[in-house]
Amino acid sequence: MSNSPANVVPPGYKPVRTAPFVYFDFVPTYGTLGGAVLIELAARTLAPLQNGAVASQTVEVARLRCTPDAARLLRNALDEALKLVEHPQSQPASVGKLN
Repeated sequence: MSNSPANVVPPGYKPVRTAPFVYFDFVPTYGTLGGAVLIELAARTLAPLQNGAVASQTVEVARLRCTPDAARLLRNALDEALKLVEHPQSQPASVGKLN
């Protein structure tokens, strides 16, 4: 990777190569506890059965826990990403700014 301005990591941000990717199909439940926002993420999976059939299962894939401020930032990021999906541009990805 070159050190052109577009490829320089902003100060205060450290990329971690082992950070997980989280895929989910829906949010089965959410709530609050002690001022923290709690969100459960789930996905549908397919499991082969011994008789050759396939069973669809729902599995929990992640538990999000954050402050209300962090939840607002996540909501804003999701809103902005959805705008990109609704109005695609020629660029493959949008670069956001660090909060």
